[in-house]
Amino acid sequence: MATVKTATGFEAEIDESFREDWEFFEALESTASGRVTGQVKLARCLLSDADLKRLKDHCREDNGRVSAEKMTEELFDIIKNTPSGKNS
Repeated sequence: MATVKTATGFEAEIDESFREDWEFFEALESTASGRVTGQVKLARCLLSDADLKRLKDHCREDNGRVSAEKMTEELFDIIKNTPSGKNS
């Protein structure tokens, strides 16, 4: 597990082994194909239920809605900032 902090200050414990999870790659492919459901699946591959709830609250706007754009930016920041877990 690695503590990851995004550019906006969101922190979560991430299991680096997500990079070995086939469903993670399916979610990436789905996201790259423009399917919003891929982003939802991606979030579930990366975050615990509690961390996902915290991220949604972190991305919630004044009108009460969770910004899909902010969620996507945060998810890719989490991926980018998670160490590989392998020694180089």
